[in-house]
Amino acid sequence: MSVRTHTAEKLVISVQLPRFLLWVMGLPFGIVVLVGLSEVVSGSATSGLMLIVIFGGFFGWTFLLISERSDLVLDAQAGTVRLTRRTLTRTRVAEFDLADLDSAELSRNPRRGTGAIDIVFTNTRPATRIPVTGWGVSQGAMAPLAQKINDWLAQKRAVRR
Repeated sequence: MSVRTHTAEKLVISVQLPRFLLWVMGLPFGIVVLVGLSEVVSGSATSGLMLIVIFGGFFGWTFLLISERSDLVLDAQAGTVRLTRRTLTRTRVAEFDLADLDSAELSRNPRRGTGAIDIVFTNTRPATRIPVTGWGVSQGAMAPLAQKINDWLAQKRAVRR
């Protein structure tokens, strides 16, 4: 989670889990696949394949979900907001008008104690909230990024007046 570019014309924020955490989460997938392959080689093909398919599929799917990287680009020159989400298997890009972006808010999950950043567009009723990431982390980690977005937007509005 970092601010990659912060100028008067452009703000680029990247949100992803730390690499070491991805490796720790990917480790069970590798272990399950290796154990499953050793079962297949030793003659227990059915149990080995079931281990790979069921547990390997679960850990692999979980790893794909948490490996998402989100890039939020606020570009004053182009007048656009670009949200790019990348996983190991696909890339999704959404583009919006910068003039329609009202603010960034911290969406909270009180049961888990986690939060994520939502970008808020008030040109619709009710306001449209688009999550920057598909997962949440501790609320304290996301709050400074949301504040950076709001500060940058406030600076842009002050310059326009």
